[in-house]
Parts: sequence; C-alpha cells; structure tokens
Amino acid sequence: MIIRVGMADLKMAEAPAVLQTTLGSCIGIAIYEQPPGKTGGLAHIMLPVNNNGDPNTAKYADTAIAELIRKMTSRGISRSSLAAKIAGGAKMFDTGKKINYLLEIGLKNAEAVRERLNMEGIRLTAADTGRNYGRNVQFDIATGRMTIQSHGRETIVI
Repeated sequence: MIIRVGMADLKMAEAPAVLQTTLGSCIGIAIYEQPPGKTGGLAHIMLPVNNNGDPNTAKYADTAIAELIRKMTSRGISRSSLAAKIAGGAKMFDTGKKINYLLEIGLKNAEAVRERLNMEGIRLTAADTGRNYGRNVQFDIATGRMTIQSHGRETIVI
C-alpha cells in the first residue's frame, strides 16, 4: 500500500506500507526503527525553523523531526533504535550565477535537518540532497530502503 505524503505533511505507517512524496527544495525525511521492518514515518519539510509558532509542525525541520520522534517513541519504539534517511534540498532554479545564501532554501533545509538529527541523537544512515533537480521518493518501511527517481536520471536506492 502506497501512502502519499503532501507538502508540509507527515505520515506514520507500518509495514508493508510505502510512504511517498515529491520534492524540490524541500526535504523528505524518513525516520524508522533499526532494524527496519515494522514502523516508520516520512515528513515533507518546507522550511528550516518554525519561528512564528505555526501549528503545522510538519512544515519545519525542527518541529517535524521532533514530531516524528515523538510519534515513534509513543508507539513504544526505543529512541536509541531510530535512524533516518533524507532526500531533496535541491537548488531548483539554478541559473549558474552565485546567489545570496539566504535565498538557497534547499541548502538551508538540508543543513537544518542534519543539525536537528545530530542534536536529537538520531543517526543519519543515507542522504541524497542538493544539486538542481527534483526527486520522487518512496520509503519502504519493510526494508528501510528509500528509492529516489528524478527525470532523466537513473533511479537510486539509499
């Protein structure tokens, strides 16, 4: 069963479900138990930090990661068994010219996710971020594999 995760959305499921989203500058983060096979979650993160108290926790790296961890541990999963994979964070409108770092939202999203995972003590096992193209992502909870497809590129599995 494929479960679609929209923009600024977060879903949890159990195997054999597959969580799916489409990314540009946003980050898709899967948090799952090690070894994989039972429970996992996927968030579609749009921005690095929730500075304004927005109730949509899935939209931001800081609050989405905290919410995924909370949902996993509330199911009785040990925090020490959690791991993560990420994809996305593209520079979608790459003109080849140097632009202000403040405008590089994909890069900022990827950095924020990595920093938050480190702060939370969650191991990042694989990543496919950056560059200048979008990604279609499927996270298979049963295997822990993240399959990434991009137009005109080979499918990769992390």
